[in-house]
Amino acid sequence: MRSWNEATQIAIRSTVGYCQAAPLLRNVSLDILVRWPILALIPAVLFTAFARWSRHPAARAAAAAWALYAVYEFLVSQHVLCSGECNIRIDLILLYPALAAVSAFALIAGSGRGWRRQ
Repeated sequence: MRSWNEATQIAIRSTVGYCQAAPLLRNVSLDILVRWPILALIPAVLFTAFARWSRHPAARAAAAAWALYAVYEFLVSQHVLCSGECNIRIDLILLYPALAAVSAFALIAGSGRGWRRQ
């Protein structure tokens, strides 16, 4: 029978081995928008184009949400909205799911309307 310490080390080694086996997944990080807030304008521009195509208000709302998030994240990165100790970002627990929900709803609602219009 193995001790608790040996079992823990085996579990850690297998997890590390999994991470080494999947280097692409290991390097993917959700904080890319925190490090480079300008990248949040890409979905804003894409949803603006989608809104022009579908003419659905949800697509315009998604474009506005992403643009506002880009401005917000830029202000946080410049320490305008925080005092400089912004290491623990609890706000992202709410913002990322909200952006995902708005984006998904806009894609579903807007694509149906865009295809029916043609």
